[in-house]
Amino acid sequence: MATIAFLFWLHGATKRTAALAQQKLSFSPGWAVGYFFIPFVNLYRVPQILGELWRASEPSYPWDGSWTNNDTSPAIIGWWALQIVSWLLFQASSAQFGERMTREGAELGLQLYGLALLITAVGQFLWLSVVRGIEGRIRERAARLSTKA
Repeated sequence: MATIAFLFWLHGATKRTAALAQQKLSFSPGWAVGYFFIPFVNLYRVPQILGELWRASEPSYPWDGSWTNNDTSPAIIGWWALQIVSWLLFQASSAQFGERMTREGAELGLQLYGLALLITAVGQFLWLSVVRGIEGRIRERAARLSTKA
């Protein structure tokens, strides 16, 4: 459910940011969502999309497109790295519960699973800060634009 809500938010955020950036973004709202479903490509496109949203929604940048030189949030890179690490740990955990499972393997599997859950929880806090950060920047940039007009 959270993933579906996030994808709806991402579509809308990309659409709003494109309108405020006054320069074409690299990804359309449809592709911003679609890249999540393309294996291997999603490993590098997802952080690129969120990074571009972060940069393009910078409220203090002038309206000339200079936002492209802005840095992205470290929280985006951290969140995505934790997503990948937790996925790898979940895979390693489930590999311990095969046909030839031993007691030691089961214990290791449970430890890896617990670690993956912990990393996922930390990643979700980073994810929330990324979403809140981008949303706040979009709103502030829109407010500045409306006072400028």
